[in-house]
Amino acid sequence: LPAGTSFWGVGFRQHASNLAFDAYPFSDDDVSYCLLYQYHDLEGYWQLGLNYAPDMSGTNQIEQALTPEIDLIMTENNWRLGIGILKSSLESKDGDRDWTDMYWQFLAGYRVRLAGIELDLSVFYPFPEFSKLDEFETSLLEYGVSAAFRF
Repeated sequence: LPAGTSFWGVGFRQHASNLAFDAYPFSDDDVSYCLLYQYHDLEGYWQLGLNYAPDMSGTNQIEQALTPEIDLIMTENNWRLGIGILKSSLESKDGDRDWTDMYWQFLAGYRVRLAGIELDLSVFYPFPEFSKLDEFETSLLEYGVSAAFRF
């Protein structure tokens, strides 16, 4: 893609319980829906996203979460590899609102182009801080699909 190309997209993410966090708001049954903006440069792109998780079933009495994120993603042909930072705004079942601490994610994926749509299949590994990377387990991986359109 030429430098300066922009995309808008929508996506879906299946979350996983993550005990590496003191208070990770998501559980294995939670999903979020996202709105994405991507600004592509020569070898990668910046991605801004807003994730919305309604009807959360996890612990901590959380009803819903809004999670803004920013990711830096490097590309090689159709492969994707990146890192991002996120912070979730949580609304409890009694209406109280609070923010989580900032946390990180590694992401990897593969992009398929279908009739003008960029379809990304992704794996995410959220973690609270770099010192906890030694607690990695495959059960902590989260999975997502997004579709983006160039404009």
